[in-house]
Amino acid sequence: MGRGDGFVTLPDPTDSNVIYYEHQNGDMRRKPMDGPIWSGAGPNEKFVQPKSKKGEPRLRFSWNTPLVISHHNPLTFYCGANKVFKSLNRGDDWVCISPDLTPGQRGRISTLSESPLKIGLIYVGMGRGNVQVPLNEE
Repeated sequence: MGRGDGFVTLPDPTDSNVIYYEHQNGDMRRKPMDGPIWSGAGPNEKFVQPKSKKGEPRLRFSWNTPLVISHHNPLTFYCGANKVFKSLNRGDDWVCISPDLTPGQRGRISTLSESPLKIGLIYVGMGRGNVQVPLNEE
């Protein structure tokens, strides 16, 4: 979609006219599909990427950023950089729900999944086979 490589495209479960997609290195967007598909960031397209807080180190995103919509609430999203983030409003605002889970300066989360059976149970995978389950109190 738009410019660059894209890896994840998710339809909005509450609005069939809206998709979420990402380009490399954390460039995540929400896009209505009633306009041109290949036009890049249009006027109704919104960046939905979490940002580090002022004074904190820049987030490290994987080439293909893991972005998932909750099985339990279609407004809840999770994404991974070197930390796990959660949004309760379709990516408009993000809260960090984990510490830095990646080993060393070059580590990034490469895969992320929410349990379909337990709300808030998140599985996170990094390169070199490292898997973690950060705590996420609902």
